[in-house]
Amino acid sequence: MPASLTLGLIESPLHKGVTMMKQIVFLTTAAILTLSLVGCDGGSVDKSSAPKDAAIKPTEKVLKIGLINQEKEQVSFPELSAAARATVKYINTELKGVSGTSIELEVCATGDSAESAVACATRFANESDVPFVINATYNSAAVNNVLLGKKAMFTFNASLSDSTTENLYTLDPGVLVPLQVMFDAAIEQNVKSVSVLITDDPETKQAVMPLLDIVAKRNSITIQNVVPVGGSIDMTAAVTAAQPEQTDALIMVLTNADQCIPMGQSLKALGVSKLVYSSETCAKSQIVSSGAVDNWYFQISSDGALSESSPGPDTIKFRDILKRYSEGEPDFGGTAGFAVTQIMAVKSLYDQVGPEDVTVDALNNILKAGWKSKPLTAPAVSCPGVAPFIGQCQRSMYLAQSQNGSLKLVLPEARTVDMTSFSSIVSQ
Repeated sequence: MPASLTLGLIESPLHKGVTMMKQIVFLTTAAILTLSLVGCDGGSVDKSSAPKDAAIKPTEKVLKIGLINQEKEQVSFPELSAAARATVKYINTELKGVSGTSIELEVCATGDSAESAVACATRFANESDVPFVINATYNSAAVNNVLLGKKAMFTFNASLSDSTTENLYTLDPGVLVPLQVMFDAAIEQNVKSVSVLITDDPETKQAVMPLLDIVAKRNSITIQNVVPVGGSIDMTAAVTAAQPEQTDALIMVLTNADQCIPMGQSLKALGVSKLVYSSETCAKSQIVSSGAVDNWYFQISSDGALSESSPGPDTIKFRDILKRYSEGEPDFGGTAGFAVTQIMAVKSLYDQVGPEDVTVDALNNILKAGWKSKPLTAPAVSCPGVAPFIGQCQRSMYLAQSQNGSLKLVLPEARTVDMTSFSSIVSQ
């Protein structure tokens, strides 16, 4: 989320609360493959054929990747599907696919209900030629029940169980990594107390606050106030209720991107100049470019959204891919970087297995035995993770700050979190 401060507990009833958190953080030139957009929740089918000047010749054999993406209703990531398609076109056109065999992406679009996610999962479960599925919904429990063991999988890290389950892997920093990166930065800036402004949703609070409390206490930081934030365009009352004068910093857990700019404007109108740490929801390019969230700090899982004037290691390449291979105007923010990371990681796995030997078992065996990669736009990843978080392949994030309408890295290197210090949380 695409990673933001998505927080969850092991129990599946909390997944909906987590759903409201994750906004994290991921085509008109030559294409050489068929791209299927299948709306399992009332969507449409869209197939485009390879052009005559494709980089590799169409053959009967293709290597498929399934993508289940939340594109409808309140929480949606259309930029994720768009960036994934662009990345597949880039791979096939410039990298000659996987040793000359093209990759085909099949996208199944869902709403935010478990039923629509299950419909997509069932469809892929019945497609024997789709060995790998990327789950980009927060209904991970529902999807896992259908696909686990039948497909190799990367998933959104919607709950702790998503990083502790065998044969389930995530390149999403998810639950604890962004929190610890945020509190590391807060400690370095001598923060002792914070107020939390959180989306006004009971299930979100139920999912978020327990882990936020745990990590804050582990870092000796006091949570002074917790203020629910409604949908009003005027956030003055919420800011006032947070009593920023009594704390060293503010933490924004805003799952609705429409709240970010009004919140920034209200802070400025009230003359509040405290440190602000935010989930990736508010790091979308159109929000950052408005200037409303200037000086806010973000934990980001991809350097794709960074300013071209202050890029990360892969920012320029990422933007070039999306500019040349996207359909329409590319969106560099949101989950676009996450999408590129996922697709490039799957390509790396297919490369390692070899196009003739790609199977579910072969892919899972590599992930289980020890797989390392540096996917485009992301910090280095390695699977499996550290027990008990065996599926947590991504344990690093960048710390960025919005400055004059642009997102820039605070430190050139990603911060890596020692997950062993959180092992006791799993049993709580």
